[in-house]
Amino acid sequence: MAERLYKNLPYMVEGMYVVGVKPRSLGEGVVPLVYSVDYAKIYQWWLDHDGSNAIYQWARGALRCVGKYHRSKYGIVYHAPVPPAHMDTA
Repeated sequence: MAERLYKNLPYMVEGMYVVGVKPRSLGEGVVPLVYSVDYAKIYQWWLDHDGSNAIYQWARGALRCVGKYHRSKYGIVYHAPVPPAHMDTA
């Protein structure tokens, strides 16, 4: 139900990328830190800021994680963003 938080915001367009924090206290949604339509810019910002936040894409009315799904040996699930050069084959 993430679309409720973003439905009326003017900057969310189909295909836009967002780097954000998913707060556990809210239960839904993402707090956007930076957003752009250009994935290369978003990926570079993500690299420059320690890569601790997830990259999401606004698609079909919801934010979806971009990247490959991984599970660490400790059971932590995360999405590792794909470099822009390999985005077409991901």
